[in-house]
Amino acid sequence: MKAGFEFIEHTADIKLRMYGERAEHLFVEAVHAFCAYVAKGKRIQKKERKEFSVEGVDMQDLMYSFLDEIIYLLDAEDFIAVDAAVILKDNRIQAIVYGDKASSYNGMSHVKAATYADMYIRQTDKGWEAQVVLDV
Repeated sequence: MKAGFEFIEHTADIKLRMYGERAEHLFVEAVHAFCAYVAKGKRIQKKERKEFSVEGVDMQDLMYSFLDEIIYLLDAEDFIAVDAAVILKDNRIQAIVYGDKASSYNGMSHVKAATYADMYIRQTDKGWEAQVVLDV
């Protein structure tokens, strides 16, 4: 299965679905999808990198915490992540995210928070799949 993401129709918020051969790919694709929405298709440079780790009680909690950190970087540190490298082990993610200062780009969208609404992460016969709704 090729890694990727898609936007799913939702009445008020942003619903994302991510795919990948391995579970780690879901988190990388979550960054790609987040950036695609926030940057509105603008090409974001990889001028900086940030490192962080998050933990969760299960994969859904881990995805929520991961996205929460991506949103925090944007809101508190003016950093828009465009790509990531992640190591997943025992419901813990070690991440390096690459991106740039969000203030260097005009017209960015805003994301308030990740949610657990309609969230799932599952292994399929083709690989891994996750769905997330972002509150905008």
